[in-house]
Order: sequence, then C-alpha cells, then structure tokens
Amino acid sequence: MTAASDYDILRYHTEAECRALYGEKYRPRVSGTEKNEIRRREAGAAAAAATSSAAAPRTAFISGPLAPSSTYFAEHYAPRLDAAIAQGDSFVVGPSAGIDTLAREYLQQRGVAPAHVAVYLSQAEGKLPRWRAFADGLRAQGVAVVVAGKGHTERDAAMTAASDYDILRYQTEAECRALYGKKYRPRVSGTELNEMRRKQVALSKVVPGMRNS
Repeated sequence: MTAASDYDILRYHTEAECRALYGEKYRPRVSGTEKNEIRRREAGAAAAAATSSAAAPRTAFISGPLAPSSTYFAEHYAPRLDAAIAQGDSFVVGPSAGIDTLAREYLQQRGVAPAHVAVYLSQAEGKLPRWRAFADGLRAQGVAVVVAGKGHTERDAAMTAASDYDILRYQTEAECRALYGKKYRPRVSGTELNEMRRKQVALSKVVPGMRNS
C-alpha cells in the first residue's frame, strides 16, 4: 500500500499511551503503523537520493535537543549534515544551546560559506542585549540573522517556511527518562513540533483545504 500511495494518514500510540493502556503487560515494540511511517520515510529518502545529482540545492532546517549526550550529534547529525553539504544545500538554525550551537560550529569547521547559513532569532530574543551582541557577531562573519516571530514557536515556524526539509532527531521517552530520571515529565518537544509542522506542510500540498499551523 505504501508503493501504491502518495502519503500516509496515520498516528500510532506513544510509549506513554501504551503504558497507560496495557500497564505491566506493556512491552516496547515497533507497531505496524510505525513501520508504515518508517517505510514511507525510507521511500522518500531513496527517491531524494536518486534525484539529488540533478536537483537544485535546497535549504535544511536544523533543530534538536538542548542537552544532547556527547555522542548524540556525531551519531544523528554529522552524517546528514555532511550529505547536505556535499549537495550544496543551505541551512537555517536557531540560536539555542545544544544542537543549534553544535551545528553552527560544525558547519563552520566544514568550511560552509557564511552566506549559506541563516540564524533565526525571535522578536523576544532580538530585544535582549546578549542576543543583539550575538547577532552582531554573526553578521560580522557574513552570516544572515533573521528576526521572526514573537516567541520560539513562531520563530521555528518561520524556519520551516523558509526551508525545504529538516535535519532533526528528538530524544525518545526512554532516553529522556534515562537523562532526567524522576524529574522527567512527558511532553512534546520543540523539535518534535518542527517535525509535525513539516508533515502538515507536506499534507497541505496534496490535501485540499489542509491548514498549516
């Protein structure tokens, strides 16, 4: 059915929902619905790879956790950034600690031209002296600084609109529980919201009347 269709309408239970539903009987597994989503992603990646040599450069939106582990970036981001750099793609990224900062530093180390990188600040961030100084430093390097949206959610929405695809990975519930212990509380992270927003944009292109949020 994946091969015979253009997109999916699906949603699988989160780990928290499964634990609430099955209690002590719950065992982690990849459901058939999740496999369908994975299959669609793999099909999309394969199609993109097949046409990448002829495709025009695109813009990637980089986002991720504020406090990744020491190996998180190297494992989940560096290979995808290298592939994007090899294709001549451009990048948009936020100003935050963690993945945002690691990505900006990595792009600089890999020799990506400053003109191919844009850093977005929210209007709230742009009013603060430390962020204004940060922005001035970036502009001095030739990096574009864009102020968009009242807060970080609107800022991220602007980056989705200004880009063609995402380079992201959010931590699973199991990873969050291991990281935060008893302090962990289930939530939808900003990075996961970015992924959800991209899916809505894709659906809006093929489903008449679909609204983007």
